[in-house]
Amino acid sequence: FAPEYKVQMLCEGHTKVTTGFIDLPKTKEGARVRIHYSQKNIADELAAQLERQLANKKVTDPSRIKRIDTMAGGDHGQGAFIFGAKVVVVLSGKTEEDEDESFSFEISVAEVLCTKDTAEILSKTVRDELTKGLKQIQLEKLLFGAVMHEGGSKVSCSFSATPGVASIPISVELTLSVILHLLLLFWAKMGCLTHGVQCAK
Repeated sequence: FAPEYKVQMLCEGHTKVTTGFIDLPKTKEGARVRIHYSQKNIADELAAQLERQLANKKVTDPSRIKRIDTMAGGDHGQGAFIFGAKVVVVLSGKTEEDEDESFSFEISVAEVLCTKDTAEILSKTVRDELTKGLKQIQLEKLLFGAVMHEGGSKVSCSFSATPGVASIPISVELTLSVILHLLLLFWAKMGCLTHGVQCAK
């Protein structure tokens, strides 16, 4: 069986996966070390999987979405550095008398196959794409709209406007929970993103 993170990387409806490798300097024994990695844009994956989750739960009215919280983080385990996020969505009740509802799901967006993750390895593999996606989540709003398809209406979700679809902008509350050296890499690259920061409404 594949590890859980591999299943999440290639889950239903996943966005584009890019792959690559880097060669590190030879070891004292003269062997070359090749590091393979794969990644997705975390902003695109968040929007795609959120849209799929809303469809599965038959949520067709985007105005019911009250709040979206995202905890993103990375760590090393099972022979690889893995970066992903847990997303919690709060919905208003279907009627004024109903209580709020919530659901959560997880996404995996980066994998670096290495025996030990270092700042050098991460900076040469997945850092730039992760930074790009995290910055987009922090600075932009998710746009939700109701679109028609052959099965009826469904909620669309994207960080870019869909032509012809009236959209409701919602901020994503983003919190980073990462190992220290990765946080320092993001801090140096982004400047304005720190542990525990939340996007302004």
